[in-house]
Amino acid sequence: MAKKIKTLAIVSAFALAVASFTACSFPFGSEQTTTAAPTALSTTEESAQSAENTTAESTEAPLAQETIDEIFADIKAFEVGTAGSSSKAANLALRLIRFSNSELAEKEALEEDIKALVDTVDNDHADDYGETLYQINRYAKKFFNGEKDSVIETANSDFTIDRDFSQDKYQTIYDLLVK
Repeated sequence: MAKKIKTLAIVSAFALAVASFTACSFPFGSEQTTTAAPTALSTTEESAQSAENTTAESTEAPLAQETIDEIFADIKAFEVGTAGSSSKAANLALRLIRFSNSELAEKEALEEDIKALVDTVDNDHADDYGETLYQINRYAKKFFNGEKDSVIETANSDFTIDRDFSQDKYQTIYDLLVK
């Protein structure tokens, strides 16, 4: 009987250790994960809820519109010639295209804001910054020359082509970023 109790205690301790490791989650970066217990809805409640969500999503502007500050920070931190740099450059091109065609790009003080950002690039990093912009613009040109799918694939992005993007608007923002 004592042997069975010891075996049961060891198995229980092992099961507890395994359970504690699998139940833990460690958030990386600034993402915060939340868990919620699943709720049971009837099919009519689900249909009503999805109809409400669809209506709300289609009438509201996207809340997570990226700012030029966020894009510029990634441009400035970009390392040319590293593993994955082509994918990152294509992704930055898509982000800049999306931004340049958003309402945020029509802000009156945008030109001054971008000039202030560009002025933060010191002379020691000006060549890297220029090369980064060249790489980004190369992918943007491909995008506007009909190779949209290729650029999106290179960027490993979920970028959706839900509307027409203006090359002129992109070019205006790009010209402001050139130092």
